[in-house]
Amino acid sequence: MGGIEDNPTLWVEPRDKLGRPIDAEILSVARRSWKRVLIFARQHGVDEAIAAGVLETAVHALSSALGRRPQSREQIKNLDDYFFWVVAHRLYRRTAKEPPIEYVGSVDELDLVRSSKNPDWVARFENQLLLNELST
Repeated sequence: MGGIEDNPTLWVEPRDKLGRPIDAEILSVARRSWKRVLIFARQHGVDEAIAAGVLETAVHALSSALGRRPQSREQIKNLDDYFFWVVAHRLYRRTAKEPPIEYVGSVDELDLVRSSKNPDWVARFENQLLLNELST
């Protein structure tokens, strides 16, 4: 699966770990689901590359499962929705295990933190406050 419409960054290996071809219907479902998966991933703070990897793993897992038990395909009413929720569940589980990344500020703010370790920072801070009061 080379490029996905509107997002050429996704590529799924068309063969599983054992070299068996992935079902074309599942590859098609993955193509259709990619935008929806990306939206879900962005809402949950997951990087696009991680989302693509999780999607590819889900493609291979679903292909393998349906290959072992073809009768289970009949129980899936909407393969697109089923596939999306498999990927979403895996992404959600992954984000629950990883600590969130927090924005800490700019490099200038980090320099201020470093300079605050200097014992003279209190005097500089008081001087700055005094200058601010005098200028108003």
